[in-house]
Amino acid sequence: HDCEKFCDENNECESFSYCEGTSKSSCYLKDKKIVGTEQTKRNRRCTTYYRQDTSGNSNYLFKYG
Repeated sequence: HDCEKFCDENNECESFSYCEGTSKSSCYLKDKKIVGTEQTKRNRRCTTYYRQDTSGNSNYLFKYG
């Protein structure tokens, strides 16, 4: 999916969710900064990614799904 690219091209994007729907998949760009210590919850359709490297490099890690 292109969510990482879309987020990287948007200066306000700090994280994104990728959701697989029944008819199509979707990206949800977010301005919420995630550091990796937040409480997580399971979701069968969506996975949230966050920027690991704060220097602006496009490096994302799996956060929760």
